[in-house]
Amino acid sequence: MKKIISNKEKNLISKLKSQYDIVGTLHHDMVKVIKGGKYGFVNQKGELVIPLIYDWATVFARIKLYGKWYIASWVRCGNYQMLINLDNKPIIQPMDAHTRYYVINDKLWIQNEHGYNLTSRRGKFLLQTDYEHIINDRWRQPKNIYLVKKQGHFGAIYIYYNNKERPVLPFEYDMCNFWWMPGTGIFIQGLLNGKNGLFNLKGQNVIPCAYDKFTYATPFRKGFVLAHDAKGVSLYDGIKPLKICTDPYAVIAEYSFYDGKQCYYTAYTSEEECLLDKEGRILMKVNKRKEISCFHYLMSQVQDEFRFKSLKELLCYCRKMKDWRVSHADKEEVIIYAYYFMEEMLQQYATRHELRYVRFGFLNRMKENDKCWGQCVCADRRIELNLSLLWRSEKFIREVMLHELVHLKYVNHHKAFYDLLGQLSGISAKQLRKAKSRASFDAYLVAMNWFAIVKRKKKELFIRAVQKGICMNPTLEKTELLLEPITNGNSNVNRIAAAQTRKPDIGGKNIGGRRL
Repeated sequence: MKKIISNKEKNLISKLKSQYDIVGTLHHDMVKVIKGGKYGFVNQKGELVIPLIYDWATVFARIKLYGKWYIASWVRCGNYQMLINLDNKPIIQPMDAHTRYYVINDKLWIQNEHGYNLTSRRGKFLLQTDYEHIINDRWRQPKNIYLVKKQGHFGAIYIYYNNKERPVLPFEYDMCNFWWMPGTGIFIQGLLNGKNGLFNLKGQNVIPCAYDKFTYATPFRKGFVLAHDAKGVSLYDGIKPLKICTDPYAVIAEYSFYDGKQCYYTAYTSEEECLLDKEGRILMKVNKRKEISCFHYLMSQVQDEFRFKSLKELLCYCRKMKDWRVSHADKEEVIIYAYYFMEEMLQQYATRHELRYVRFGFLNRMKENDKCWGQCVCADRRIELNLSLLWRSEKFIREVMLHELVHLKYVNHHKAFYDLLGQLSGISAKQLRKAKSRASFDAYLVAMNWFAIVKRKKKELFIRAVQKGICMNPTLEKTELLLEPITNGNSNVNRIAAAQTRKPDIGGKNIGGRRL
């Protein structure tokens, strides 16, 4: 980022340029100047407060050394070098100009032919080592932990306040780095035989050394690690060594809802969807080929209460909405049913044609326009549809869905794309472009946040089922009946993870002998 120079500083620099060969910029009220090959410093008043006696100098900067902050500059004069403060007094003992020194994690290290030595400000060796290299990561390095190289291999050590060291990771890795994940903290990434793994700061293995790279997903108040390799993507909990799910294409982790006591999250893959608690434990897992999604499964348990029995009924209602004064609650209900029926329809086509997607949703309300019926984010295998499709026919919705599903196989609109689209739907992209969106869409649904509406309904259905003592895990062979009803909060929700009784009947509306 370029530094902004004030008019006062510009005037000072212009004045100094007539007196010195080279003039720097203002840092901590000091300007570095050079004249005749010698370095010195001038204050804001234009006075030479540090004389031109040094052969080399850095600008003044904040340096933390042994727990204390200094405004300091590294300088070299003749055959020695040292760290000085704003009063031109040495902060550390002057050392030989050819000595290699490093300030790593607020400690002074001096390198010689034997290795790195931890040194006091007065030049006394506090810890002598035979390390070949110490990694200096000033942004992510935690206090007192160092990544070092010894005998050609990397490891990690911890240095106590009395300058004694303790091994954290053994010296057996090809490379080590600090890996930071927002909301969770810092990990140690180790490379072993060409594969990466993650370790916590205590040296415990969180993710085995079996992956090519790591990325992270950080929904609200939680961090998940995405581990990538040639077979696909695996989702791990960011704190415990817990592998949640794996997918050959992509994994998406999102915040779902908060029940007043803890947060819940959803992990999406092309074959499964999992509802997780704050500890990363699976409370509910559905197979997309059978139960579509967690939301769809929960909704299907209350089909007797449905206002609309099919997508066709919902589309008929939406065509009449333009002549009615529709309440906010009715708009939310339309979005809930639209999500339910469209997700079911999309999953049917995805299963039939083996075009697996990971996440379904509607277009973001700030990005929607009349020219876009839907979009496919191929990197995440996420399909998003325009809510204005509710004013179109069921056949047209099918054609749009197939169009977006084909994008999972062919990203661009080339001949192979159109050939496959023609085989599946019998309609070309040109015909889709000719269709126009209805103006009533803007009037009724453009201001609605579909994502928040669906999450709120999902929370309501989930809590309702738990209060009735029913564990919703249709894909597990054993489930648990929660016998005590929930009265204040969801004190029994955590018990769902320990599934222990018989498999529910997922074909009807009864689960474990209980009706929602």
